[in-house]
Amino acid sequence: MSLNTDLVWFFNTSAYAVAALGGRIYPMGNLPQAGTLPAMTYLRVSNPPEYSHSGRATLIHPRYQLDLWAETSAAVEALNAAVLAALAHWQDVLGQPAIIEEAGADSYEPETKLYRSRIDVTLWYVEA
Repeated sequence: MSLNTDLVWFFNTSAYAVAALGGRIYPMGNLPQAGTLPAMTYLRVSNPPEYSHSGRATLIHPRYQLDLWAETSAAVEALNAAVLAALAHWQDVLGQPAIIEEAGADSYEPETKLYRSRIDVTLWYVEA
């Protein structure tokens, strides 16, 4: 499995986020125009390689931008809380920590009339 696949699986099975997201998780930061809300988009922002004397390490720590989308500010705040609660259990499920770098950077998109909350997170992960 890849980290992107495990990321989607994690949120689709997390007791903290599954009800709030309902499978509405989209890659590459692209929210479908006709998509049901609330939803989350994700984008890998960076993936710095780690090397040891043996070569490239299997423990990676890419940085992701998670954008949460909803039609009201209250709905996006509730989704933000659910996603942060789920991320607090990343280590319990996948064995490595999730380090939240910024949570709660909120905005309103006047063109789409949608509320957005951004979470920047570094996800530690062992590649198979």
